[in-house]
Amino acid sequence: DVPIGLYWLPADDVDPRKFNESDDTEWIGYYEHRCNGRTYKIAPEDIVHFRTGMDRNNPRKGRSRLRSVLAEVYTDNEAAATVNALLGNRALPGLIVSPKALETKNGFEVTKLTGEQADDIERRAEGKFKGDGRGRTWVHSIPIDITEWGAKLSELATREIRRIPEERICAIFKIPPGVVKLGAGLDRNTMANAAMEDAQAWRNGLMPLHGIVSDAIDQQLLPQMEMRPELYSLRFDVTAVEALSENEDAKAKRIGDLWEKDLITHDVAVTELAYETDENRKGKYYSEVVTGGLQNDPVTSVDPSAAKALREELAKKWAERSA
Repeated sequence: DVPIGLYWLPADDVDPRKFNESDDTEWIGYYEHRCNGRTYKIAPEDIVHFRTGMDRNNPRKGRSRLRSVLAEVYTDNEAAATVNALLGNRALPGLIVSPKALETKNGFEVTKLTGEQADDIERRAEGKFKGDGRGRTWVHSIPIDITEWGAKLSELATREIRRIPEERICAIFKIPPGVVKLGAGLDRNTMANAAMEDAQAWRNGLMPLHGIVSDAIDQQLLPQMEMRPELYSLRFDVTAVEALSENEDAKAKRIGDLWEKDLITHDVAVTELAYETDENRKGKYYSEVVTGGLQNDPVTSVDPSAAKALREELAKKWAERSA
């Protein structure tokens, strides 16, 4: 039977199995799929198994790269929970409220609080300053001192703590932090390096995954669809990906330099830049067009005024095309 479609199954619900676990010559006898409390056996030819890495506990399965940095994920989650808790508690770890010592004729006396008064102060402070009440003014009838307990939010360095997991998680997937607009990447992100980081993300992070998917389909699916699968191969079309395309201005300069150095002919240059070929200059090198000399004439013999006129002509055509 020829496959007519692919249906995604969660990796946690599927395991490759052997019919005889003691048989070392058998690799995968079937796939065990667990769904709605039931277990199904699926033949290997009915499964396309996409694997990244190898699970050392079960070499038949892949291993997520994220597992190697789970500690960083937990660290980031704990940092977020800590900030959330602090913001929910007046953005401070806590306060100490104590009776204030007042100077009297007999010296300093400390106001004693009853249990009810202490509970009332705690209740009023919690209700007044937590959540949406942050920053309110509080006037109390009993003289008290309020002391901050612990560090302020700005002293906890949560910004730096969260950036280490960001950098390491991005590194394991080979995606620059600036591409996903995380804090660790935005510090160094500029318009000049943004395009370079986008290209790095594609070449180092996404295209290797394309290769894994392509190879899996070539090996596991194509043999069921083609009589001679070795004649076919799946590849991802990335021609429309801007990050992988050469900058138009840089390309024009590169092609122009190659032509001026007599490394390519005029028709090759204009074809590369998607211009129409001038029949009068077809097959001619730069030195031939400008000076009428031979192909191997040195570029140093080019008439400067003629060269300038030719450059202006090319620049004009480029401007018209860009417009």
